[in-house]
Amino acid sequence: MRLPILNFVVFALLLFSVNSFCQDENGNSGDSEIKNQKNSHGVQFYLINGLSISYKKMISNNNALRFNLDLSGSVFDRNEEQDRTYMSSDTTEYSGEGNYSGNRQSIALSFQYIHKLYQNSYFNAYIGCGPYAGYSRSKDDSDYEDSYDNETYKSYNNYFNEQFKLGILGVVGAEGFISEHVGIFAEYKLFLSRSWYKRKSNYEYIYSESEFNSKSEYDTSINSWDFTLSNVKLGVSIYF
Repeated sequence: MRLPILNFVVFALLLFSVNSFCQDENGNSGDSEIKNQKNSHGVQFYLINGLSISYKKMISNNNALRFNLDLSGSVFDRNEEQDRTYMSSDTTEYSGEGNYSGNRQSIALSFQYIHKLYQNSYFNAYIGCGPYAGYSRSKDDSDYEDSYDNETYKSYNNYFNEQFKLGILGVVGAEGFISEHVGIFAEYKLFLSRSWYKRKSNYEYIYSESEFNSKSEYDTSINSWDFTLSNVKLGVSIYF
């Protein structure tokens, strides 16, 4: 646990120590007034390696506040059938049929203070940091019937996972402008968070010939510190 915390502390110190040395191309500090009021607001859409939306408010030429919302979800349902014949001293037939269904949902909120390390009319590079909170859940159900060598058994499985994260998010990114109001950006995000994870599982097996049934339930709870680096995220910015 100490190593992730140390890594993030080093990153944070480097991130904010640069602020005292960084100026824009005209030599203005980050506390100067906004020159272009019409582009002081922005909406950013993350389109690759994650779907999310951000609202960005410039508070000076070099500094901004950004609120980010991540939402994702999925639902799946599939049916599977198998028929096989094994050729050996005796021919053995195998068949199986199963149904699998489940769903996933997640939401994350973050707030960042963004500082531009460099900027000109076409490009800027920036860093940022701020608090982060996330919640995710998933549910999976499956039932399977299997016939093997004239014996049949059924199985039922249910899983429910739930996770909550609270921590700090760091950002390193670059943005290029294709017009006065539209830009394309790329970002790396670093997370230091405390995670609370719960998992509930139910298993049931029914053997028709042997009349042997088996049923079990499990509850698992895990608390941990996580230090992760996201894949590069790409998106589009619209300023007004």
